[in-house]
Amino acid sequence: MLMRPSSAIQLAILAVLLGTSPARAVTFGAAPASLVVERTQTNADVRLSSLDARRVIFDVTVRRGEAGNEVVPATEIAVVPPVFAIDPYGVVEIRIAFRHPASGEEHVRIVATEVLSLAEQRDGRVARIVVIPVTRR
Repeated sequence: MLMRPSSAIQLAILAVLLGTSPARAVTFGAAPASLVVERTQTNADVRLSSLDARRVIFDVTVRRGEAGNEVVPATEIAVVPPVFAIDPYGVVEIRIAFRHPASGEEHVRIVATEVLSLAEQRDGRVARIVVIPVTRR
């Protein structure tokens, strides 16, 4: 009789194949995970949460374009704060502010990238990234 591995073992195998540990596989999240903003709105809020046991600093940018295409900064959209720290198991709220009304439907991505110390970079750590798709119509 063939036995299937448990979910925890499957997760561990997947994490090894993806080059990360199970504890680091999903340590940050956003709520909502994606945004749809009406063109009459001037701002929107997103909560980023951490399941990490240490304080983590993030740098936030707004990007326009899709993978494989030219990805450029979306300067008409501001994120406040652009750099922030999340305490262990904490939550931080960021605000997305639109400087101009939308002329039509537009798509951007809010990209929060972990800021690594020089020692972490030398040790080969890879920055974790949280991406929040935003549609403005």
